[in-house]
Amino acid sequence: MTASLVDIRGTSPERNRTSGLAAWIDVGTRPWQLASLLVALLVAAPVVVVVSAWFTPATDIWRHLAQTVLPGLLRNTAVLIVGVGLGVFILGVGLAWLTALCDFPGRRLFDAALMLPLAIPAYVFAFVAVGLLDFSGPVQSWLRTQFGEIWFPPIRSAGGVIAVMVLAFYPYVYMLARAAFLAQGRSMFDTGRAFGLSPLRAFWRVALPVARPAIAAGVILALMETLADFGAVSVFNYDTFTTAIYKSWQGLFSLPAAAQLSSLLLLFIALALVSERALRGRARFHIGHKHGREQRIRLRGARAGLATGACALVLLLGFAVPLTQLLVWAAEAARTDLDLRYFGFIGNTLALGLLAAIGTSLAALVVAYA
Repeated sequence: MTASLVDIRGTSPERNRTSGLAAWIDVGTRPWQLASLLVALLVAAPVVVVVSAWFTPATDIWRHLAQTVLPGLLRNTAVLIVGVGLGVFILGVGLAWLTALCDFPGRRLFDAALMLPLAIPAYVFAFVAVGLLDFSGPVQSWLRTQFGEIWFPPIRSAGGVIAVMVLAFYPYVYMLARAAFLAQGRSMFDTGRAFGLSPLRAFWRVALPVARPAIAAGVILALMETLADFGAVSVFNYDTFTTAIYKSWQGLFSLPAAAQLSSLLLLFIALALVSERALRGRARFHIGHKHGREQRIRLRGARAGLATGACALVLLLGFAVPLTQLLVWAAEAARTDLDLRYFGFIGNTLALGLLAAIGTSLAALVVAYA
């Protein structure tokens, strides 16, 4: 006891306070850790269920799929992943660079407006694209009346699916890349220029590598949405793994086979994540604070016009045209079909969106804080 008293008396008050604070933090973080573990278990439960389907053999169905549709599914899915990945990268990174570090007419408007396509689901984009650009749609009908029988690229094709999904999912890359470029500011770009690099080489060798983790996260999010999409590919009649999952479940009445196909989608995503980490290696990326408006690169003349035109075109195709077509269809349907049911639909949609937003935000805060 005497030795203990001597030890306590010999300890400085600052050390006592530090050790007590550390102990309090250690105890205080345990509930957060338990909460984050609960969130992780809830998220992992569907994955575990899907993967566990491999314990239920479905050899006959897999043999049938391998002989009939599996090669086409692999080819279509690969084309979709490559096309959408390249498209969202080019569109998202390019627009993010323009709005984050350049100054041109309309930049303030486009800065926030370019996120609006996220409000329109991909399958709605698909309906609008097919309704406008199909053979019997208004665009081709008008072209035939003006110029006679002319060739028009088929909208129900791999290119059509890719174009629709790029317009629907590029905001994932745009938001994350824009935040990364804003955090960099213009200083890193100017540093590359000071070492004799051209503007393009300074972008590729300095600004882009530092923003790489954010860009990779955005591209992977877009690819996850692409692989999980069912509505858009169904509208275009473009068979992928998601349509095969549905047909295996509803057509072949095999839930194990559908779950096993789903697990292959998880494998694609896991390979994408592991590949990005492997390519990054031991590299670490640190960025500073947001720079002010005076750091922006002022575009003039033709460059300013091209920047404004590019942003306006993407916003037109990705939001204004689909919204206008939906309003036209809604006005036509409202004459005969509008009743009190739709107010219930609107209320259910708003309630579901609000609850999902609150739940997702709380779960993300718990995991991030822990």
